[in-house]
Amino acid sequence: MRIDNSESISHVPVRDSKLTRLLRDSFGGTTRTSLVITIGPSPHHRGETSSTVIFGQKAMEVENMWEIKEEFGYKSLANKLYVQVESLIAEHERQQKAYQDEVDKIGLEAKKQISKAEKRHSDTLEKERLKYQIDCLESIKKLEAQLAVNQEKQGDGRVKVIWKDLDRNL
Repeated sequence: MRIDNSESISHVPVRDSKLTRLLRDSFGGTTRTSLVITIGPSPHHRGETSSTVIFGQKAMEVENMWEIKEEFGYKSLANKLYVQVESLIAEHERQQKAYQDEVDKIGLEAKKQISKAEKRHSDTLEKERLKYQIDCLESIKKLEAQLAVNQEKQGDGRVKVIWKDLDRNL
């Protein structure tokens, strides 16, 4: 019979008898095992006495691994599973809420970034509009000046147009 225990003897010689066959589950299981060996003083049985003593010494070195056997009913098992399912559901809901909070946070940050980009774009468009308006007014002033010069050269009595009101709007 083999005993799975790496610290002690890996094999205990067990005699092939009815008693050892009845007790074989007790040598490495979850029960306490007591072993009583008997020897006789007769020199005729010295070999058997010697092997019995060696067997007893090796059997004393065997260490049983204790296991707690939990007896349960189906109701208690169902209750444990119910509690476990409830805790898993609560954990899942917590993770879903954390995920949704993170999505909301990212969405809010994206809206802020879009708002900033729209403001920058709007400011840039306004600056470009003002720049083109100023360029347009300067071009009109140059054309008026050129027109005035041409009118003086030709001497036709046309009326001059003054664009001072446009300068005030800028």
